[in-house]
Amino acid sequence: MPDPSTDDLVARLARLSDDKLQDVIGRARTARRRLMHRVVQSVRARLKSKRRAAEAIEDATNGRHGRFAPDLLTAIRRELEQELGTVSDIPGSESTRRW
Repeated sequence: MPDPSTDDLVARLARLSDDKLQDVIGRARTARRRLMHRVVQSVRARLKSKRRAAEAIEDATNGRHGRFAPDLLTAIRRELEQELGTVSDIPGSESTRRW
């Protein structure tokens, strides 16, 4: 069943000119990137290492096990999904380590 709020958003976006639509998309991408950055910082604060946090985030989003406790990976994935909605576009550990 379609989400009414999504339908409303799509209808409003459909009324925008191409220039305004591109502006809105760019602003949404920027906001998403900032949100991802904030969540990565939160995980990093708990693990106290950029490298370990980046690896744990990558393992949690890709379903890998071995380097970290399964409970930790589950908690990280849950936090990411709760804050971001989806984890499919989170970059790999090399990118998240630089944040």
